[in-house]
Amino acid sequence: MKLYVENLSSETSQADLRALFERFGTVAEINVVKDRMTGLSRGAAFVTMSNVGEGRAAINGLKGKEVRGRLLVVNEARSKEDRPKRSFPKVGLWIDHREAIIVVLTEKGEETKHIESTVEKQLRRSGRSPSNESFEPQLVPADDTRERDYMGHLANYYDEVIACIGDAETILIFGPGEAKGELKKRMERDKIGIRIVALETADKMTEPQIVAKVKQRLF
Repeated sequence: MKLYVENLSSETSQADLRALFERFGTVAEINVVKDRMTGLSRGAAFVTMSNVGEGRAAINGLKGKEVRGRLLVVNEARSKEDRPKRSFPKVGLWIDHREAIIVVLTEKGEETKHIESTVEKQLRRSGRSPSNESFEPQLVPADDTRERDYMGHLANYYDEVIACIGDAETILIFGPGEAKGELKKRMERDKIGIRIVALETADKMTEPQIVAKVKQRLF
């Protein structure tokens, strides 16, 4: 019986899956779904059990189980003819250290999201000026508490942006400063399996201008 497993962490390996499913019977085959461009996991896998009884037991025993911080979704795999076609959204993102404007394009239309960074507010409260250094937390001196706080706020900001990107297929990142490159590095560090089509320098833009640019580049 072939099962489809979803909501996997990018760190979950075939060995992890085999150890989970072998508790319910013999695992005949495991295929982790990977992005064709990056080779990274797309958070899903096919697991084939030796018979229907073992497959049903695995579904009942593992559905909703937390693995590496994710709750598994386990169902019987459907044939290609029975599966609804799924299209992954395309995302365009304008970003600097103050805000991010995210444009999500799907077959149903477009959606724009705004994320405001708390970095500038934190700097004003501490009486500091914005750092001229790029976002590299591992290079920050351990005894510089305020600098660590600054980098921590940037890290939280980028994590919030990444969470809003979701399961995008491709992403265009652009903006005026270093934030776009820093976000790219964080995505690579976290092994986010999204193909970055371009990283471009762009001045301050209005929301309509950002939407128009994203549509022009990704549609």
